[in-house]
Amino acid sequence: MKFTAQKRETVGTSAAKLLRNENLVPGTVYASDLDPINIAMAVADVEQIRREIGLNSVFDLEVEGKTRTVIFVKLHNLL
Repeated sequence: MKFTAQKRETVGTSAAKLLRNENLVPGTVYASDLDPINIAMAVADVEQIRREIGLNSVFDLEVEGKTRTVIFVKLHNLL
């Protein structure tokens, strides 16, 4: 399965609250070959991952036109 996330420039509690008000989930993508990327994903996509493939499964995530295979490390309450 492939999902899309958008890169976000703002970080912190107030920025996260604003994203959640827009039905987006804040997150960070980590990899050994790049700096951390702050992202925002649609709540519906996160819920679909949770329901259909499970939180311990890998999936493809596209950020800024580049696709990476990722896995959730930690998931907090969505809203």
